[in-house]
Amino acid sequence: MMGPLFAILNGQKDKQAGESKKRLENLGMMLQLYTGENEGKFPDIDGAAGLNKLVPDYVNKLSDFKSPFDTKRKVPAGGAGLLENNCSYLYLGAGYTDTTKNASNLPLIISKSGVLKGATILYLDGHVEFIKGQYADELAIVTKVIDMKKLSEVESDMIKNKIKIIEK
Repeated sequence: MMGPLFAILNGQKDKQAGESKKRLENLGMMLQLYTGENEGKFPDIDGAAGLNKLVPDYVNKLSDFKSPFDTKRKVPAGGAGLLENNCSYLYLGAGYTDTTKNASNLPLIISKSGVLKGATILYLDGHVEFIKGQYADELAIVTKVIDMKKLSEVESDMIKNKIKIIEK
């Protein structure tokens, strides 16, 4: 009797992961357009402020920065910009260019914790992965990525410091 229920729940989780991956793939394309017009540089500030640089030239709806599965955050109204508390994603691209080494292993955007049973990661080279698990916060997500991708100590420290600065 429980078998069909688990199959339905797993199907819903797979659908959510797929939709989350599509969202980040779209944001990745917008970031590629941005770098193409900005000497190969990604927006120069991490967090929501960096994603704000995509509006309105590359992304015209702030709702694109909110996961449809995120019940905690609300899309800003009345012309207000993105803030960390109304954006479902964490941008980590400041300082990167389209020629940064190890691009297939460096997270560019991660979905924030608590939205899905897992996390979606857009990497600097444009590919997107979904990692299953429960993560207490964004630092836990990037720690998992660092371990999975076997990043160097320098890369690891840089990414963790980006998170700590955004959280202040």
